[in-house]
Amino acid sequence: MKIRIFKDKDAVKTSRCIVKSLKQVSSQYYSSRVIAHLRKRNLPRALAERAKNCTIIVAEEKNNIIGTANLSNDGWLGAFFVDPAYIGRGVGTRLLREMERIAKRKKFKAIRTHSAVNAVGFYKKNGYRLVKPVLFKGVGKTYRMFKRL
Repeated sequence: MKIRIFKDKDAVKTSRCIVKSLKQVSSQYYSSRVIAHLRKRNLPRALAERAKNCTIIVAEEKNNIIGTANLSNDGWLGAFFVDPAYIGRGVGTRLLREMERIAKRKKFKAIRTHSAVNAVGFYKKNGYRLVKPVLFKGVGKTYRMFKRL
């Protein structure tokens, strides 16, 4: 597995990975309306546009995108998805470590994220602390997480 910076040519494969995760994992915790909203936010064109304003990385194996995450210019981690077939194989941990390395290089003192309901344990296991639950209009309950770098 290789972790690398997203390229525009990755947009379709990255979007497919995200949609697969939304359908097979996130749909267990969020309504179909929320899943549709998140799917729309992660269509190929939207990903290519987002890449202009933040750092997006991908996990690639055998020419397939199996995970992705992005880091905003103000230290917020988001759009963190792993192909369901690869959950539990270290893909998420490797993506997270790479984002932390990038954040340190950018001189960020901390990383913040809004964790999905099902990912709180993953973040805690990786040294993040729960700050508070947050309700997002149109999305629902998430959890603000924080890690000092």
